[in-house]
Amino acid sequence: MNCLQTVLLSCQDLLTWCSHLKIMLLSEEKVSSVAEVQILKSEHENVKSEIEMKEANFNDLAQRVEKMTEWNNPFKGDITAKWDQVNLINNKSFNRGLITLYLFELGD
Repeated sequence: MNCLQTVLLSCQDLLTWCSHLKIMLLSEEKVSSVAEVQILKSEHENVKSEIEMKEANFNDLAQRVEKMTEWNNPFKGDITAKWDQVNLINNKSFNRGLITLYLFELGD
C-alpha cells in the first residue's frame, strides 16, 4: 500500500470511529443496579483509553498529511479534502466538547 492510500484510509478510519463514538456518547444508558454501574464505568474506562489512542493517531496523521502536502503532490487536493473532513469532525468532537465533556463526566 502506498503513502497516499495509507493516509486516505487513516483519515477514513478516524471519520468512521468518530461517527460511531458520537452515536455511543449520545445514547443514554439507564442503569438500575450497582453491578450495571460497575460495568458501565469499565466500558467508560475502555472508551477513554481508546480516545487517547485515537488522539495520538490523529496527531501522527496530521504530521503525515502536512509532509505530503508540502511538496507538489498530484493528489494534494484529494488529501486536503479528506483531511478537512477529519479536522471538521475533530474540531466538533475533541475541541468543542463531546469527548472532552465525556472525559470530565467520567472523572479520574
